[in-house]
Amino acid sequence: MATLIYHHGFAEQIAEDAAAEAMTRLLLDWEKVHTPTAWTRTVAIREAVRLSKNRNRHAPLPDTPLADPRAAADLAAAELALMAGIAVKTLPPRNWDSAQ
Repeated sequence: MATLIYHHGFAEQIAEDAAAEAMTRLLLDWEKVHTPTAWTRTVAIREAVRLSKNRNRHAPLPDTPLADPRAAADLAAAELALMAGIAVKTLPPRNWDSAQ
């Protein structure tokens, strides 16, 4: 479905989002839908049109990174240290007499 919408000239992300929305609506309205393929295609195309109109109303995101890479690396290191600490705490106690 997303490929079909994409080939109608919509951006790939819009095509994927529209297809997902159409499938979700199909599940919600399953009892009422008599021709699922045609119904889903129609809903997906309409959703793609709606999404593309809304996309043009919003300013694009800046190309600059949103976070300082050093801060992200520090956060990753802290998370790794916490996970290592938790892993060590879960180890069973070691019997030093039998280790020698």
